[in-house]
Amino acid sequence: MKLKQIALIEDTEFRSLPKNFEINFSIQEMDSIDPKCIVGLNGSGKSNLLELIAEIFFYIEIHLMYGKNMQNNKDFAFKIEYTLPPTVGNPHLSIDDSNMIGRPFDVKVEKTRNEHPKFYTKHTTGYKPVSKDFEDLLPNRIVGYSSGHNELLSNPFLKMRFHYIEQLRSKRKSEQTNDLSQSRMFWMDKSNNNAIVIANLLLGKKLGGKHIRNELGIFAVDSFEIVIDFARSERQVTLSREIYDNIERLKSCSPFWYEEKKDTESDPTKIKIIFFVTYAVIQAFKHHFGSAQKLFEVFYQLQLLNLFEVPSKLVTKVLKNDDKSLNISEEIPFDPNQQVFSLRNIKLKKFACKGREFQIVKYNNLSDGEHQFLQIHGAMMMLNQNRNLFLFDEPETHFNPMWRSKMVQMFTKIASYKENIAQDILLTTHSPFILSDSKKENVIVFKKVNNVVSYETPSIKTFGTSIDLINLHIFAKKESIANYALEKLDLLRAQIKDGTLSKSDALQLLMNFGDSFEKMLVINELKERENSNDL
Repeated sequence: MKLKQIALIEDTEFRSLPKNFEINFSIQEMDSIDPKCIVGLNGSGKSNLLELIAEIFFYIEIHLMYGKNMQNNKDFAFKIEYTLPPTVGNPHLSIDDSNMIGRPFDVKVEKTRNEHPKFYTKHTTGYKPVSKDFEDLLPNRIVGYSSGHNELLSNPFLKMRFHYIEQLRSKRKSEQTNDLSQSRMFWMDKSNNNAIVIANLLLGKKLGGKHIRNELGIFAVDSFEIVIDFARSERQVTLSREIYDNIERLKSCSPFWYEEKKDTESDPTKIKIIFFVTYAVIQAFKHHFGSAQKLFEVFYQLQLLNLFEVPSKLVTKVLKNDDKSLNISEEIPFDPNQQVFSLRNIKLKKFACKGREFQIVKYNNLSDGEHQFLQIHGAMMMLNQNRNLFLFDEPETHFNPMWRSKMVQMFTKIASYKENIAQDILLTTHSPFILSDSKKENVIVFKKVNNVVSYETPSIKTFGTSIDLINLHIFAKKESIANYALEKLDLLRAQIKDGTLSKSDALQLLMNFGDSFEKMLVINELKERENSNDL
């Protein structure tokens, strides 16, 4: 999918975004991976755009879940337009114009203050309303991630988790429930990064695994454990038949498991499965789950059981509270040792050097940068369906400069591993390296002047542009060195100018500085003053 337009309508505001905020994105080829880069200084409002998109899709998802029984939000009005790739058999493709069959088609979802969302598809005569099959008009997955402490982006995703688990809790075990793994909204955080890693290394495609191996040296899972401890929850844990079946499938992938029961007739209170990964274990996972994405979705589904630990009062607060400033991630207790479902004692195989020798490393001992790499690139490799939308808030925070300079290239490589790449990436960033690999039309610069947020396209071409020029024109950073060193150079320059520093002393002090354009300016000033006999 490719986003075309996001708009607030009917004088709606959203956080720092002004009334009737509207943004139009450049037209992109459906089979390309060109991240839309949202940049700007801290506090410019760039993250609010990602939060708005997540909030819109959350609202649409809730509408599909509850229908007309959903309480209408009279203070939220929006319009979103995007292009979807062709879907075989989609009835909307043949409405009004048979030539649309097999071609991308445009979708619009609009919600006014006093109405529920309305869906439209575009035809030769314009947009026409759609009355059913709304799921065919939505992305398959909306995937969110934030590396910072401002995790308001996570709110819609976490609220969606609570809605799904509360639906599950309201059903009896024997009843069919909604497929929790098919939620469109996935939030990537510390609670599921290990699931991404295990799923990818067990069942991921070889080319994607090669990419991780080349950058990190990690190439396989050595061993891990699954623990499901129902006694951890203060509330009764409700399991659907689907969840029971998935637990049985996981047990079938290892000969090493046991259950604790109060008596022979009762359900287990604790299940522990130990995996020593061999070729036979991998084949068992492949037989029962098929792909890395399917395995991850089962893990994700089981991790939702941890929400049963959340007290009822807090659940009500999350579901009923419309306060957009509430940071739900701070409200939810997280203790990896106090979870209903957990992946534990994960050990990985990692090449020690360029040769064939490898060592066993603990997953928890990886660096922050390695964790972030596995999470961002692992999610993109694993979630290889058509029609995915990725919302990344500063995904490069823990990356070294080399990885930052490779990030867009790595996205492109990952796309080349996929059969379907009709996906879209929106990311906020402060990295000039990422912008140097992005086309000007895909870069949006946010500004806040007198507390009013606005945006513009860059004044320069960004693709292939030097880091110094991008820092100058995008981030208003004129100098090529840091401020403390610059301050010392300016002091030295002033002492040369007022004659309190001799040439020999100045040259001696300049030896403390590395090479830079600013240092060369001071040296040139020394030469000019020497030629004019001022020294």
